[in-house]
Amino acid sequence: METQSLNDNPSLQNAASEQDALPFAKYLMFGVRAVVSHWRTVIVVFIATFFLTQAISMVLPRKYASEAKLFVKIGKESIGLDPVATTGSTIAVYESREGEIRSLLEIITSRAVLERVVEKMGPEAIIGEDNSRNPAEKAISHLNESIYVDRGTKSSVISMSIREDSPEKAQQILTVFLQQFRELHMEANTTQGSHDFFVEQCRLVDQEYETLNKKLQAAKNALGVVSLEDKRKVFEAKETELQKDRLLTDASLAKVEAEIRAYEQALESVPERLATLQRDLPNVSMDPTIKLRDELLIERQDLLTKFTENNPRVKAIDQKIAEAEKVLAATDVNRPELNEDANPTWLKLMEKLKESEAQAIGLRARQASLEAQFEELHVELANLNAHEGEIASLSKHNDVLLEKMYSYNSKKEEARINEELRAQDISNVNVFQHPTYVEKPVSPKTSLIFLAGLFLSIVNALLIPLLMEYTHFQHLLPEFSLKEFGGRLAKTT
Repeated sequence: METQSLNDNPSLQNAASEQDALPFAKYLMFGVRAVVSHWRTVIVVFIATFFLTQAISMVLPRKYASEAKLFVKIGKESIGLDPVATTGSTIAVYESREGEIRSLLEIITSRAVLERVVEKMGPEAIIGEDNSRNPAEKAISHLNESIYVDRGTKSSVISMSIREDSPEKAQQILTVFLQQFRELHMEANTTQGSHDFFVEQCRLVDQEYETLNKKLQAAKNALGVVSLEDKRKVFEAKETELQKDRLLTDASLAKVEAEIRAYEQALESVPERLATLQRDLPNVSMDPTIKLRDELLIERQDLLTKFTENNPRVKAIDQKIAEAEKVLAATDVNRPELNEDANPTWLKLMEKLKESEAQAIGLRARQASLEAQFEELHVELANLNAHEGEIASLSKHNDVLLEKMYSYNSKKEEARINEELRAQDISNVNVFQHPTYVEKPVSPKTSLIFLAGLFLSIVNALLIPLLMEYTHFQHLLPEFSLKEFGGRLAKTT
């Protein structure tokens, strides 16, 4: 019933709210009164606390930082393979740029680099005098906690920093760290002993090549060849030329034999001697016609060896002979006395026959010579074929050794260049910012300590008077139940 009356009556609700807010106002009023009444204490506590925090900051150990930055460019470590890795079959391997830089970060943060630094500088130079059982391990742990490595998102720049007791020490340790990292990085990207390996392989291959080359030269000298292919081409060209000459010789011989048969047939039809009429004044006007007729007969016989009687040229000759005969028939060529004389046509035909027979003898001799050359060429070709397998095997092995020798020499030079690059400390990781020397300490942070001291001084200056007036507050403040106040607050909301 009482609860309902409070909810239904607005005046009662306002009174309850004022009664709830009263303790907080009293607390605030008595707090201000305590601070004002003890203002000297507030000032002393504030100043004491502030100076105490500043004094503590002054005696805290100073830490100095040295920073260096690396730029990872695309170099032979990114796109090249070690010479030893390419001696056998190879496959395409693609490593992303991100993977390469992650690998570098793994090397930088590896324990191997820290161990190299400790071994190079000594534990005393890093952690000072230490009587523990394992100062090297303690120095490694110290470096692992002191060195920071950072890399921006999708950046080719790697930042490294270290914090030490002095700027000189920080710079020195970070310089040695960079040197040891670069040495380890180059060792990781090269194969130890690759140059000596390829030097030895080149020597062995050279010896084998010299031995095999001597065998090959001996086999070629025995056959009198420089190259099998060239020698075979020479044989093929010579055989083609001989075949061509034999065909031409056979054709020429067949032609000459046909001429001989034609001349023999013509000699059978032409008398060896002619019966002539001798007069005191021979009719010399007909001699040109007779001579022309005789020449036409000879020419006709020559044409008959090549053509038939129906040939136009033969018919034209026949027509001329007929006209000459007609002229001779119309002229009185009889002689009162008969006399036999050598037939000039027969003599001409006989002369042609002898010439053709001489040509036939020469062509038959050439034909026999060509056959002998063919036999000799076949013997040489058979000998070449018999030794072709041996020479081809030696040549193939020689080419393989030569290719291997070129490959090993190339890889030997590549391995030598890798060793030279390593000796001169050249890689794709460039230090574009060397370890810095900064005399300003990075810790403790004076500005942060100043703000913290100021805050702590204010809190202490306010808290001390309140504690001093705690008993007085208890008598003056009304009784107040936190549980009751919470219930009232829940009702109002």
